[in-house]
Amino acid sequence: MGLCLTATMTSCDDDEDNGVSVPQEVLSAMPGTYVNSMEYGEATADSAMTVTLGTADMQFNLPVSNIIKDVVAAENLEQALNTYKADTCSVSYRISGYANNIVSMTADSCICNFEYQAGENTVKATADVAVTTASYNGEDNKLTLTLNIKNVKIDGKQVEDYTATTVTLPATEKQQDNQ
Repeated sequence: MGLCLTATMTSCDDDEDNGVSVPQEVLSAMPGTYVNSMEYGEATADSAMTVTLGTADMQFNLPVSNIIKDVVAAENLEQALNTYKADTCSVSYRISGYANNIVSMTADSCICNFEYQAGENTVKATADVAVTTASYNGEDNKLTLTLNIKNVKIDGKQVEDYTATTVTLPATEKQQDNQ
């Protein structure tokens, strides 16, 4: 579902069905790239999060090195951290509310694929990711995002001792507009 970019003060028909009306200037200001340090559970993640917000979708990276630290055996940890590669997560979103200059969004879940070396083997892993909150503050032009990472699988097998972890991108200013 996309957001309509019209000269009126409403979003597109799908959002109007939800009773949501968002000023055009807010809709136009939302898309762009947002970069900030993120929290992985209670700690600052090893890497920054980059979120590219479009008019109906968003892409973001996960703190895969933090996930690896939680699931890889000590004897393979250094190699795994030095060799991992991860896909960017991509999800569709829709506007679910607008009040006090805050646009609330609901988003689909996704699976993040990543791989790393352990000895001579390439290990393929996945993590289920749910976007639990997403909002854009039209007053200060900042995006906030909260994710829940759960169900990590290594070579198709569930990692039983991985505890679902919350990842938070705090209120973050846009770094650049989408081209």
